[in-house]
Amino acid sequence: MRGLLVKDFYMIRSVVIMMTGVFLVIGAGLSYLVSPQVLLILATVMTGMVEASTINMDKTCGWTRLSAAFPVAGERMVSSKYLMYLFLSVFGLLAGTVCSLTALMVTGTLDYDNFVLFFCISVTMALLAGSLILPCYFLLSEEKSVMGSMLAYPLSVALIMGLTSVIRQRMAALSVGMAVGALAFTVSWVIAGKVVAAREV
Repeated sequence: MRGLLVKDFYMIRSVVIMMTGVFLVIGAGLSYLVSPQVLLILATVMTGMVEASTINMDKTCGWTRLSAAFPVAGERMVSSKYLMYLFLSVFGLLAGTVCSLTALMVTGTLDYDNFVLFFCISVTMALLAGSLILPCYFLLSEEKSVMGSMLAYPLSVALIMGLTSVIRQRMAALSVGMAVGALAFTVSWVIAGKVVAAREV
């Protein structure tokens, strides 16, 4: 498992550095035009997408077929992707938190309630979107997997909006959203692992 995680780290190292620069440029503009709290969502979404793209990289370079001959279960291959997705999403969330808090304190517009709200939205979106994106990349062709990833975030937003319209208290709605996201991510992880392992037989 450690070797698989290290492989992905080397694959995405340069991409993460490039995306950090993109995040700083876009984030600076969005924090000025909208709110620095948007940086939380932006950073979490961007970093999670990086790991999903490595699945198509593996398919393109032939790693997926080669790894089928390794004495490593397909479920472990899938688990390495899900773990790295979580790691990168947490990294993005922390980076977004630092940048957002810094900008809010500098401008004197820090509102803890709104900040916690955006934090919860970021966590919910990362889990819900990941539960859809990763299986799409594993099980579908490159074109279809990209379409799946494009639909994952709007569907996540739709669920959050649905919960907030049904449950009037926003924090309660987002707490339910995070629980649903965690459950969906776990179920997705288990099912994707079993399907990929079955394909190798």
